[in-house]
Amino acid sequence: MKKLLSILLVLLLVVGMTACAASTPASKPDTTASTDAKTETTQTQTPAAATGDYIVGGGSSGGTYNAVSSVFAQFWNKANLGSYTAQATTGSGQNVLFIQRGDIEFGMANASVCIDAVNGLGQFEGNAYPELRAMFMIYPGVFQQFVTTSSGIETEADLFGKKLAIGGPGSGDVVAAEEVYGAFGMTLNDFDPQYLGSGEAADNMKDGHIDGLIGIAQAPFSVCIEMTSESINKAKVISLSDETIEKLTTGEGARYFPYTIPAGTYGNQTEDVKTIANGQLMVTRADADEELVYQMVKAVFENLPELSILHTALADMNVEEAIEVSSIQLHPGAERYYKEVGILG
Repeated sequence: MKKLLSILLVLLLVVGMTACAASTPASKPDTTASTDAKTETTQTQTPAAATGDYIVGGGSSGGTYNAVSSVFAQFWNKANLGSYTAQATTGSGQNVLFIQRGDIEFGMANASVCIDAVNGLGQFEGNAYPELRAMFMIYPGVFQQFVTTSSGIETEADLFGKKLAIGGPGSGDVVAAEEVYGAFGMTLNDFDPQYLGSGEAADNMKDGHIDGLIGIAQAPFSVCIEMTSESINKAKVISLSDETIEKLTTGEGARYFPYTIPAGTYGNQTEDVKTIANGQLMVTRADADEELVYQMVKAVFENLPELSILHTALADMNVEEAIEVSSIQLHPGAERYYKEVGILG
């Protein structure tokens, strides 16, 4: 009898457990991890217009263009606007030509070179590129003449017959040399022009192989800081004549404005140096994606404190002067940003 009761109790217990299991709702799978992963993926996706590979044209090794183009490429990479690579070139002219041919998407260029390109002048004669568009001015490029302290050169007139490095072929420096010395009544054949990039030119000057170099760059020009120091004193920066400055900065269509390099900018510079300057621009082509260009420009001017410490040429960059791009048309994406922040009406 006891054995029978025990069996009945066991059976009742089994039936009860089964009923409880059947009445308990099945537990839902934990979707928290997958939801978080999905959210994270969504947050790190790049905009639809910013998923390509892009090249930013710079300049010759050791020069400001080369360094600054690398800064922008790294910055836009960090801003998650696509994949950017800086490419060394001979400078402004080659950058514009490469953009025209579709070899690169963006590049730095001297405003004077851009004006020539749009209007089919100078090196762009017979090959005008009216579709060139500006994104922003980066900094004013200052025309600077450096000569060895032993050369006896004090003014443009002393350059006759001298070896002067004027930049790589097709660079903005070459264009500037033609314009500046042309205003003085000289041609490049009046001296011995050396077509060297800024880094190579500085090395040749230090070694005594050339008498001087010119460059359109921020002041101080990085490649000349060491040799113009008080201790080394191998080179000095000299002024342009008042007559040359007036010819280049006045009248309709003037491409330059007067500029003074304050005394002490270079270690052995005891007086102000008078010269000229013009805009150094970031440019692209008219059919570059509007949304992408908008995002690129917006990222730059909303992060100026971060950019300004990455290179001295960017220290004074500001959105108010960004639209000072001479007669070059702004790209619609850039124009959209400037209207958004009230710089353009």
